[in-house]
Amino acid sequence: MSDTIAFNIEVYDRKLFSVICPGKEKIYGYDRYFEALQQAKEVFGFRNVYCGFVGGLEPIESIVKGIVDVAQSGFTPAINIFHADPESVFMRRPHPSTEYVWEMVQAQTAMYRKYKFYPIFSGGTRNSLDTEVYRGFFS
Repeated sequence: MSDTIAFNIEVYDRKLFSVICPGKEKIYGYDRYFEALQQAKEVFGFRNVYCGFVGGLEPIESIVKGIVDVAQSGFTPAINIFHADPESVFMRRPHPSTEYVWEMVQAQTAMYRKYKFYPIFSGGTRNSLDTEVYRGFFS
Protein backbone atom coordinates (compact mmCIF):
# COMPACT_ATOMS: atom_id res chain seq x y z
CA MET A 1 0.00 0.00 0.00
CA SER A 2 1.26 3.44 -0.89
CA ASP A 3 1.46 6.18 1.68
CA THR A 4 1.09 9.05 -0.80
CA ILE A 5 -1.32 10.10 -3.52
CA ALA A 6 -1.24 12.76 -6.24
CA PHE A 7 -3.94 14.72 -8.01
CA ASN A 8 -2.54 16.75 -10.87
CA ILE A 9 -4.64 19.85 -11.39
CA GLU A 10 -2.07 21.11 -13.99
CA VAL A 11 -3.07 24.81 -13.74
CA TYR A 12 -4.31 26.77 -10.75
CA ASP A 13 -6.19 29.48 -12.61
CA ARG A 14 -9.82 28.32 -12.75
CA LYS A 15 -10.55 29.82 -16.19
CA LEU A 16 -7.37 28.44 -17.73
CA PHE A 17 -8.10 25.04 -16.18
CA SER A 18 -11.28 24.75 -18.24
CA VAL A 19 -9.41 25.77 -21.41
CA ILE A 20 -6.21 23.76 -20.93
CA CYS A 21 -7.80 20.74 -19.25
CA PRO A 22 -11.25 20.49 -20.87
CA GLY A 23 -11.52 16.75 -20.20
CA LYS A 24 -10.71 17.12 -16.51
CA GLU A 25 -13.13 20.03 -16.27
CA LYS A 26 -15.94 18.14 -17.97
CA ILE A 27 -15.49 14.80 -16.25
CA TYR A 28 -14.44 15.90 -12.77
CA GLY A 29 -14.33 19.67 -12.40
CA TYR A 30 -12.04 22.17 -10.72
CA ASP A 31 -13.78 22.27 -7.34
CA ARG A 32 -13.96 18.51 -7.06
CA TYR A 33 -10.17 18.29 -7.47
CA PHE A 34 -9.76 20.31 -4.30
CA GLU A 35 -12.46 18.32 -2.52
CA ALA A 36 -10.57 15.14 -3.47
CA LEU A 37 -7.32 16.62 -2.19
CA GLN A 38 -8.97 17.44 1.14
CA GLN A 39 -10.45 13.97 1.47
CA ALA A 40 -7.13 12.40 0.56
CA LYS A 41 -5.38 14.46 3.24
CA GLU A 42 -7.77 12.97 5.81
CA VAL A 43 -6.64 9.49 4.74
CA PHE A 44 -2.96 10.00 3.84
CA GLY A 45 -2.13 12.93 6.13
CA PHE A 46 -0.43 16.29 5.85
CA ARG A 47 2.46 16.35 3.34
CA ASN A 48 1.44 13.03 1.78
CA VAL A 49 -1.01 14.41 -0.77
CA TYR A 50 0.52 15.97 -3.86
CA CYS A 51 -1.03 18.58 -6.11
CA GLY A 52 0.72 18.66 -9.47
CA PHE A 53 1.12 21.74 -11.63
CA VAL A 54 2.70 22.27 -15.03
CA GLY A 55 4.93 25.32 -14.87
CA GLY A 56 4.60 27.47 -17.96
CA LEU A 57 0.91 26.96 -18.73
CA GLU A 58 -0.34 29.96 -16.76
CA PRO A 59 0.97 33.38 -15.71
CA ILE A 60 3.64 33.32 -13.03
CA GLU A 61 1.40 35.12 -10.53
CA SER A 62 -1.20 32.37 -10.86
CA ILE A 63 1.11 29.41 -10.37
CA VAL A 64 2.87 31.11 -7.44
CA LYS A 65 -0.54 31.69 -5.83
CA GLY A 66 -1.37 28.03 -6.48
CA ILE A 67 1.88 26.83 -4.94
CA VAL A 68 1.28 28.89 -1.80
CA ASP A 69 -2.43 28.09 -1.51
CA VAL A 70 -2.05 24.32 -1.85
CA ALA A 71 0.92 24.30 0.53
CA GLN A 72 -1.02 26.24 3.15
CA SER A 73 -3.80 23.67 2.76
CA GLY A 74 -1.34 20.87 3.57
CA PHE A 75 -0.86 19.52 0.05
CA THR A 76 2.65 19.23 -1.35
CA PRO A 77 3.01 21.27 -4.55
CA ALA A 78 4.68 19.20 -7.26
CA ILE A 79 5.71 20.92 -10.46
CA ASN A 80 6.67 19.68 -13.88
CA ILE A 81 8.07 22.22 -16.28
CA PHE A 82 6.14 22.44 -19.52
CA HIS A 83 7.89 20.99 -22.54
CA ALA A 84 6.28 20.94 -25.96
CA ASP A 85 6.05 17.35 -27.14
CA PRO A 86 6.03 16.88 -30.91
CA GLU A 87 2.56 16.35 -32.36
CA SER A 88 0.81 17.38 -29.15
CA VAL A 89 -1.91 20.03 -28.99
CA PHE A 90 0.67 22.36 -27.43
CA MET A 91 3.59 21.50 -29.71
CA ARG A 92 3.99 25.15 -30.73
CA ARG A 93 3.49 26.61 -27.29
CA PRO A 94 6.65 28.34 -26.04
CA HIS A 95 8.54 26.93 -23.11
CA PRO A 96 8.62 29.04 -19.94
CA SER A 97 11.41 31.57 -19.61
CA THR A 98 14.31 31.14 -17.23
CA GLU A 99 12.90 33.99 -15.13
CA TYR A 100 9.52 32.25 -14.91
CA VAL A 101 11.08 28.98 -13.82
CA TRP A 102 13.30 30.74 -11.28
CA GLU A 103 10.39 32.62 -9.67
CA MET A 104 8.25 29.48 -9.61
CA VAL A 105 11.01 27.41 -8.01
CA GLN A 106 11.67 30.11 -5.41
CA ALA A 107 8.02 29.93 -4.34
CA GLN A 108 8.16 26.14 -4.22
CA THR A 109 11.41 26.26 -2.23
CA ALA A 110 9.87 28.61 0.33
CA MET A 111 6.90 26.29 0.81
CA TYR A 112 9.04 23.14 1.00
CA ARG A 113 11.12 24.75 3.74
CA LYS A 114 8.17 26.18 5.64
CA TYR A 115 6.15 22.95 5.68
CA LYS A 116 8.99 20.41 5.45
CA PHE A 117 7.64 18.91 2.23
CA TYR A 118 9.50 16.25 0.30
CA PRO A 119 9.19 15.18 -3.35
CA ILE A 120 6.89 12.36 -4.35
CA PHE A 121 9.68 10.79 -6.42
CA SER A 122 13.02 10.83 -4.62
CA GLY A 123 14.98 10.77 -7.87
CA GLY A 124 12.88 13.34 -9.69
CA THR A 125 11.54 13.08 -13.20
CA ARG A 126 12.83 14.43 -16.48
CA ASN A 127 10.95 17.72 -16.25
CA SER A 128 10.47 18.15 -12.50
CA LEU A 129 12.60 20.15 -10.09
CA ASP A 130 10.92 18.86 -6.92
CA THR A 131 13.92 16.83 -5.76
CA GLU A 132 16.31 19.71 -6.39
CA VAL A 133 13.99 22.07 -4.48
CA TYR A 134 13.87 19.58 -1.60
CA ARG A 135 17.65 19.31 -1.54
CA GLY A 136 17.98 23.11 -1.42
CA PHE A 137 19.67 23.58 -4.77
CA PHE A 138 17.86 26.89 -5.36
CA SER A 139 18.59 28.46 -1.99
